[in-house]
Amino acid sequence: MNPHPAVIPPDTLPDVADLFGSTALWALDDDVVHANHGSFGGITTATARAVAAARRRVAANPMRAFTRDFEAGHVAAVAAVAALVGARSADTALVPNATTGMDVAMRLLPWEPGATIVVADQAYPSVLANLRRRAQRTGTRLHVVATDPRDPAGCGRALVAAMDAAMDGAVGGAVGRTGVVVDRVASATACPFPAAEVVAAARARDMVVIVDGAHVPGQFAEGATPGADAWTGNLHKWACAPIALAALVVDERHHATVGPVVPTWLDGADFPANSTWQGTMDPGPMLVAEQVVAQAVAIRAHATRRRATPTHVTSTPAPRTDATRDDSELPVVDLIEALAVEGAAHLAAAVDGHVLPGRGWMRAVVLPPAILRAPVVATAMAGPAPAAGLASPLDLAARAVEAVAVAGGVEAKVTPWQDELVLRLSCHAYTSERDHDRLADVLTTLVGTA
Repeated sequence: MNPHPAVIPPDTLPDVADLFGSTALWALDDDVVHANHGSFGGITTATARAVAAARRRVAANPMRAFTRDFEAGHVAAVAAVAALVGARSADTALVPNATTGMDVAMRLLPWEPGATIVVADQAYPSVLANLRRRAQRTGTRLHVVATDPRDPAGCGRALVAAMDAAMDGAVGGAVGRTGVVVDRVASATACPFPAAEVVAAARARDMVVIVDGAHVPGQFAEGATPGADAWTGNLHKWACAPIALAALVVDERHHATVGPVVPTWLDGADFPANSTWQGTMDPGPMLVAEQVVAQAVAIRAHATRRRATPTHVTSTPAPRTDATRDDSELPVVDLIEALAVEGAAHLAAAVDGHVLPGRGWMRAVVLPPAILRAPVVATAMAGPAPAAGLASPLDLAARAVEAVAVAGGVEAKVTPWQDELVLRLSCHAYTSERDHDRLADVLTTLVGTA
């Protein structure tokens, strides 16, 4: 019996070029501009069909699905995901999301009185909350390092300086063990941290270091950061897996001490075997992981071919003017990154904002202060928070801007950073310049009311 019946035969998959410049072959609403792929991703119609077929098969015979087919499907999925992130299957577990992966990875950090955990202030909010909770419970010092998203390299230097300060006892006045948490890409600001350099510095100082690579799989050619004690990354973002699927990679030195968030029947085994069966859950994303990985690799390969032009509106590159020139002479251009760069510049120019440094398929645009004076935004800031203590006036302003965008047919992500609002522009294969024009129109109209 075929243990992977959900995988669609290659000859029924769309030509990868047809996935570019339009949502026609994506499960996304064609009437909406999707400018926030980075939060929850999006899947192709081929993937939607495959995961639906997988779920139907599970529903048809749950005993077969979970007691006889599960192991083979899981082994194949782990192999595919591990290959995508450049890790060994023997070091890789599947988890629902990077937030869960980080919770498991945090167990490797030195939680004890006198120890210090170093993390940047741009870390993902739920990760920071988890770190704070553990620090309070164990008496561990948490050093949240102030970093500037306008200077990615400086962010790395600031973390290394904090490591040295912890070693010297400058943080808290006592010397203890130190752990380090670093993002590869900060969620709110799209700031690309020099994670490899931070990991190398931590290892040189004999510090445990874990990497939040939530935005890596599918977007970057790189995989798990070499040398990290643990690394995690989502597949339901840029790799376009069904929600929810992520990878957790743990160095072999820690296999005996790491396990899943919830103890399982395999709790006596080492990692990753102890994380194979994490209770009854939706196996659909796992069952289509091989297809998802193949599609993600194909999308990235198509996006980064040698091109005669650095931009695209359709899936077809502009014709060469020199028919005798060899393709090897053309530059390698990432079409999706080019769209992100040009789209962010277009938005910034339209509203008098500015673009933060970035890499890959996301860019962050700092919106102008004038947007806070727009009546709909100012009214939201002055109103009551939906829940006491859960939203600041700037949080309410961000939600108001997002609501205006939704009314204009655009899904966008706006986040407070310091005392400003940041719009994080996310692009994928389906993105077009028309999408950015529509978002620019919405923001320009909003700022014009200020």
